[in-house]
Amino acid sequence: MDDTAAHMRQQLAALHEDAWRWSLACCNHDREQSMEVLHDVYLKILERRATFNGQSTFKTWLFGVIRMSARNHRRKARFAALVFLPLEGEASAATDPQLHAGPGCRKVIDKALAVLSQRQSEIARLVFFHDLTIEEAATVQGISVGSARQHYARAKDRLRTILQDNGVTGI
Repeated sequence: MDDTAAHMRQQLAALHEDAWRWSLACCNHDREQSMEVLHDVYLKILERRATFNGQSTFKTWLFGVIRMSARNHRRKARFAALVFLPLEGEASAATDPQLHAGPGCRKVIDKALAVLSQRQSEIARLVFFHDLTIEEAATVQGISVGSARQHYARAKDRLRTILQDNGVTGI
């Protein structure tokens, strides 16, 4: 392990209690979700998918990574709740009570994704269903990150409109 990695681990260890409390706050005090978020954050940092550039204090940067990771975790959980609703006739699964999607929601989402351009649909599927970052999806697609971000933003906007037009709320 190089000196940089060792130093990073020391800083993370020193801030762990504060990071845990901040993660709890960002996850509405859901301990399980908070553990997942903090675990993901530590992996991102140690795998160098999130890098400290020195423009702020390490703690400020770390808290920003936690906040963004918690937000992404909530977004993915909401979308997964819509996509993986029980099939008609199956017992109801525990889903977010704010979501008001019917059992045919998966069909609506599949149809909505089919309406998008091929690139938008592929980027959305990679990010939503395969847990890739936009940067990773860009690499998979062989396009620039800026182009991937644009396709992703357009896909989200169109999906939101299509789903809301079909009576899916909580998006």
